[in-house]
Amino acid sequence: MQIAVISDTHMPRGNRRLPEACVGRLREADLIVHAGDLMRLSVLRELEAYGPVVAVYGNADDVDFAAALDQGFRSSGWKGALTQAIKTGKTRRKTKYFSPYIIARLYADLGDKEQAFQWLDTAYREHDFLLVGLATQFQFDPLRSDPRFENLLRRIGLPVTVS
Repeated sequence: MQIAVISDTHMPRGNRRLPEACVGRLREADLIVHAGDLMRLSVLRELEAYGPVVAVYGNADDVDFAAALDQGFRSSGWKGALTQAIKTGKTRRKTKYFSPYIIARLYADLGDKEQAFQWLDTAYREHDFLLVGLATQFQFDPLRSDPRFENLLRRIGLPVTVS
């Protein structure tokens, strides 16, 4: 019996499929074991297309959040998924921690610059550790030309590149 083990499939939005080299191995397997951090329901569905799958919950997996994304996507496409994810994140913040950086990233991806900057400021005030990725996260590309973005990078202590 051949078992393929895979984990941490943190798939970016622009690359929604597993690498072909990985897919070849998955197709040959009698059982696929995903050891956590699926992050997206679509990854599980893709794995299931190659064979039987056993998956465990990872530290970055959030079933309720993933379900909200899935529901939003099914009803209104990517914009609906982002909107539903923002709503879920804001609701969660009322009872426990949910990263304001993630909410900012969702707003940036949605194209709402003002809300993105408001939530980035909240992330800064709350010392959200995810801010270390601000300079390289592609979802924030539409904000880079705004002087507030460079200002925030400086406040965080991240390098500012001149474009």
